[in-house]
Amino acid sequence: MKMLVLGDSVCWGQGLLPQQKFSTLVYQGLFGQAPVTGEMRVLAHSGAIIGASAHANKPAVDGEVPDSYRTIRQQCADFTGATDTIKLVLVNGGINDVDAFTIVNPLTDEDDLRDMIQEYCYRDMLTLLDDVTRKFSHPQTTIVVPSYFPILSAQSDPLMLPSYLGIMHNINLDLLTTLAGDIVFAKIFRQCKQFYEESSRCLAKAVADTNARLGGTRLRYAQVPFTDANAALAPQAWLWGITEFLLPEDPVQDARHNACNRDEPDALRRQICYRASAGHPNLLGAQEYAKAIRAVLA
Repeated sequence: MKMLVLGDSVCWGQGLLPQQKFSTLVYQGLFGQAPVTGEMRVLAHSGAIIGASAHANKPAVDGEVPDSYRTIRQQCADFTGATDTIKLVLVNGGINDVDAFTIVNPLTDEDDLRDMIQEYCYRDMLTLLDDVTRKFSHPQTTIVVPSYFPILSAQSDPLMLPSYLGIMHNINLDLLTTLAGDIVFAKIFRQCKQFYEESSRCLAKAVADTNARLGGTRLRYAQVPFTDANAALAPQAWLWGITEFLLPEDPVQDARHNACNRDEPDALRRQICYRASAGHPNLLGAQEYAKAIRAVLA
């Protein structure tokens, strides 16, 4: 096996066909061909948390169905193949521990958000990277941690925002926007930017500190250069949104719908599951992720 993918929905490639996922694009760039059976394994899945202190032991569900388990630490422990043949490990984590709802909730305290980012994207990421580097200890195995992104921004379509937040996060903006108008949107945008910038610093520091502990440079941090124009519902979006009919935009929506019906028993979460691609890298976003990862491997 040449490549392993651990993490959450971003590394899984939510809403993308296998050939469109950035893990596939990275593999092709490194090895000159599409992955063949047994040469790349993806344990990442939608909803996964790092789970530094999690103890539940649940079986995995379909990768498109958001679920905290298997945690990313459990994914690492689950791998049973030969570790010395793996050339590249892609791994991410932290956004689901923080919770995307917290990031886009206008009632979130920004100091609390800062503390959560520090806890999960730095301290818990250090724990995860300790797991990964111990298990995949061969000096020729490179480990890449990619950044996250600003979910929404001031360039996101204001007409679609209430529907997006209502469907994806069960946030009712009708009363809030009536009372406070643009102040509510501005706070959401500020928190999305805060998460992107502060998580980027924390993840980069976790990678740098792990390299310093190991005395090498086999861990790399890949910063994907998102701007406000690339957020969901923005004019040059690198993230999936929803259509004017409140439907998902991605090509695997039908398959995910069936998986949600099978694997998600909660009725409200099932509705969110149907549109789970929203706020995740689309085709352009996946290409930008692949480009950023290839750049740090060059």
